[in-house]
Amino acid sequence: MTMLAGLALLFGAVVCFVFGAKQLTDTKKKQAACTAPAAARLLRYDEETRTETDEDSGDIVQVTYHYPVFRYEARGVQREVRCAGAMSKDTWAIGAPVSILYDPNLPERFVIAGDKNANALGFVVLATGLLCLVFGIAMLF
Repeated sequence: MTMLAGLALLFGAVVCFVFGAKQLTDTKKKQAACTAPAAARLLRYDEETRTETDEDSGDIVQVTYHYPVFRYEARGVQREVRCAGAMSKDTWAIGAPVSILYDPNLPERFVIAGDKNANALGFVVLATGLLCLVFGIAMLF
């Protein structure tokens, strides 16, 4: 049984390494492509409510995610874009100016200028893979 669990953890490590590396590579490519600065304004937060299981209690709960929607001008055209990642509603006030960088070849693609959390997901997945690797090896030996 320990051997099977160890192999499962090693498989999980490989999966985490692949997805973590892909996430970091995609983020790096997006950041490299988004070079044109623009002054955006926060229009609103789109809300999505999902049914999830609470990890602590096991209860079914409703969780609301907030996605910032910005407006900015790129190449003489007003653009309205939504962040792919959810954020706290306290991140910016409605109407707040936000500096962004957009892709001149695909003006709808953008990053928030100076965003230090852009790589966080990739690093978390890689760290999870490292833990799976360590525990998987430990279980096999």
